Amino acid sequence: ALVNFERAHCGDAAQDLAHYALAAGLDDDAEDALLRGYADALDREGRGDRRVIVRFFARKTLGMFAQPCARLARLARIKRGEVPVMGDPVVALEEEAQRAYREIARAINGLRELGGRARPIGPREVMAMGRLLAVEEVILRDRAFRIALLGQPYSGKTEIASLLARRLPRHRLIGTVAMARALARVEQDLAGDGAQTPPRALVARLFERGFDLEPKQDPPFYAAKLDGRDVTDELRDDGPLQIRGAQLLDDEAVRAAVRDALVERSASEGLVIEGEYAAQLLPGRGHVFFVVADAGVRCARLLSHRGDFTDDAAAAEHLRHLDAGLPAPPLDAVHIEVGARTAAAATLEVLWQLLPPGRRPPNDLTGRAPV
Repeated sequence: ALVNFERAHCGDAAQDLAHYALAAGLDDDAEDALLRGYADALDREGRGDRRVIVRFFARKTLGMFAQPCARLARLARIKRGEVPVMGDPVVALEEEAQRAYREIARAINGLRELGGRARPIGPREVMAMGRLLAVEEVILRDRAFRIALLGQPYSGKTEIASLLARRLPRHRLIGTVAMARALARVEQDLAGDGAQTPPRALVARLFERGFDLEPKQDPPFYAAKLDGRDVTDELRDDGPLQIRGAQLLDDEAVRAAVRDALVERSASEGLVIEGEYAAQLLPGRGHVFFVVADAGVRCARLLSHRGDFTDDAAAAEHLRHLDAGLPAPPLDAVHIEVGARTAAAATLEVLWQLLPPGRRPPNDLTGRAPV
C-alpha cells in the first residue's frame, strides 16, 4: 500500500512508515521486517533507494523527540497551575517526569540506527544527564537553607555553589576566597587611620560597602561588587590581597565576626558558602557537602584556570601538594562524588540531598551520563 501511495505521489513513504512504526509500537524485529518488505518491493520495481532507510530513522527519531517535548510543555503548565491535577501536584509532576525520561531514552535509542546501533541507554542514564523541569523546584521553592560546600581543590565547588545560588530562590552566594580578599582590601583602605581595625568593625565595614557576590553562568561563576562597582578581577589577582586575605580568614576572631554578620543577613534568605572554612562560617545548623572529583578532571580545570601551569605532570604534582594540606571533612559532611560528571549533575545531586526524605525520587542522581 505504501509503495502504491508513493507511486501516486500521495505523501512521503519514509515519514508514513515512521508514523506507522511509532503508532503501532513496533519492536526492532517487526520494524526490520517492515523496512525489508518495503525495500524489497521497491527493488522488484527497479526503484530501490537505500536512502529511504536513513530518512525513515531520521523522521522516526524526530517523532519520538516530539513526544517528550509535548510532555515537558504539559509539565510547565502543571507547575504554573494552568492544568488541574487530581491529588498532590508534586506526585503528578514526578509521574509525568518519569514518563518523559522513558520517552527521551526511547528517542535517544532511536538515534542508534543512524550511528551503527550503539548500546541502548535507559531512563536512569537520562536522569543522570539532568532532572527534567525540576520537580524539586516545587518542593524547595519557599525554603531557605544554609549550605557549606567543601572539597578537593579544583573539583568544581565554585561552579556548583553558583548553580545552587541561582537555582534556589533567595539564596546568597559567599565565596570564602573572594570574601577574604575583599576583607583585605577594606583593611587596606582603613590602614590610613593608623590604628588596627577590630575584626567586627572590619567585617561590618565590608558589608556596609555593599560587598556581594552575584552568581554567574560563566567562569569565574560570580561577579564581586564593592562600593557599587565590579571588583571581580581585582579580587582574583594573586598578590598582597591573596596573602593577607588568607591570614585574616585563619583568625578565629575574624571568622566569628563573619559568622555573626551572616546570621544578621540571613534571617529571611538562605546561604550557599563555598571554600575553605565554609563549615566554620556556617551560622547555626546547616547542610555540609564535601565535593570529590576525578584526578584528570581536576588537572584539566587547574590548567584552564592557571596560566602558569603548562603540562599535566606539573598540574598533577601541584594537586598532590594541595591535597596534602587539605583538612579532613567534618564527620557530618555528605560526600558528593562528582567523578567526571558536569557541575550541573553534581548540583542536582545536592538538590536531591536537600529534599525531605519522603519526597526524594526512588532513583538517585549519581549515575553518570553515557560518554
